[in-house]
Amino acid sequence: MGEKTHYYRLVGEEGVLMQSGRVPDPLYFGGDRTMNSLNQNVSSFTIHAAPAGSRIVNDQGIDAGSSSTGHVFLSVRQFDHNTGSFKTTSIGLSPGADWSTNKDNLSFNDNLRYPDASTITVEGGGFPHHRNVGNLFDSIMDYKSGKKEPPSYNLLLNNCIQFAQELLESAGIKGIKLGLTPNVAEKNLEHSADNYVTPLILDLNGDGVHTLDSAHGVSFDFDGHGQKSKTGWAHPDDGFLVFDKNADGTIDVGAELFGSNSSGKQGSLAKDGFEALSLYDVNGDGLINAADSVWQSLQIWQDRNSDGVSQQDELTSLDTSGIASISLNATQVGAFDESGNIHQLLASFQWTDGREGDVVDVLLHQQAERPSSDQSGIDVPSILPTVDLIGQSLMLDETMGIHM
Repeated sequence: MGEKTHYYRLVGEEGVLMQSGRVPDPLYFGGDRTMNSLNQNVSSFTIHAAPAGSRIVNDQGIDAGSSSTGHVFLSVRQFDHNTGSFKTTSIGLSPGADWSTNKDNLSFNDNLRYPDASTITVEGGGFPHHRNVGNLFDSIMDYKSGKKEPPSYNLLLNNCIQFAQELLESAGIKGIKLGLTPNVAEKNLEHSADNYVTPLILDLNGDGVHTLDSAHGVSFDFDGHGQKSKTGWAHPDDGFLVFDKNADGTIDVGAELFGSNSSGKQGSLAKDGFEALSLYDVNGDGLINAADSVWQSLQIWQDRNSDGVSQQDELTSLDTSGIASISLNATQVGAFDESGNIHQLLASFQWTDGREGDVVDVLLHQQAERPSSDQSGIDVPSILPTVDLIGQSLMLDETMGIHM
């Protein structure tokens, strides 16, 4: 188990990052053993990740053993209208002491019981941030008061990570990527609030899906607003599944990939590439193949020169590529690869000769761009914390990946 680390992010309007870095551990803990804000009167939330083997203490602070699996939980600092002051509270899901009931599945003092957890705290001054952190605070207080019943615990279907992820998303805090296990969450905590976009990538050479990192130099316009951003990308040996929707011969926006910028169910954006692709499964057999009308419009884009621009010789039809079908039956992976991109979901496709290959819904890491100085909506000198941060001091130097 490595040394615990505390990361910090200050965001403004529309998620603009004002400052980020690491907080020295002696400065982190307050009386309740959770900082949850360098500025005590600003709304904030913290993700805590304790890897396997982390120390657990009892209510008196005495060692009570260690966690065999690790734990991920949340804490929130928000203005409490009942007390007229800012209040910090935490929440975490576990099986509880009695597996036969869900009554003791929630704990509200994990910030005290897991002193070795690493953390990332996000605070801000914009209305969307205050609103969504308020939603998160209210949800936790509803659980704490008994207004909401504790959920059931399931190691595979509803564990501590999935519970924390769902709480954040239900509050309106999108874009947080926690990983599949507490160890993964702790290892990648610094980047858990970065921005990611998801297309489908096919393994074309049989060695698994590989990617390039966001510092490689590839830029692409995922949101279709006419501005490219530096991004993780498919390795030149692998290819994107694409649909040239406007038939202009190029793939130049995220809507022409299958992922988080594609249309999903009920008119909203898709959660992932498999949801986007499933809309074209007209016969409902769980496969995309020649029986589906979209088949002839689908292509593989193998960006061999990794320039983010589709050339004609990089686009081939599925028939020409030798692909017979693509399965929609995806399983969760949730693993970071060697390039800092997340392999979120895995399914298979079939070649015409009967071989199978991997098709992966990959969350490609987006490198932050420099926003203009008038985007923040915050008086920077009045809100910045007074302690020194270790590492980055990114005054208006990045764009935050959290969607408020």
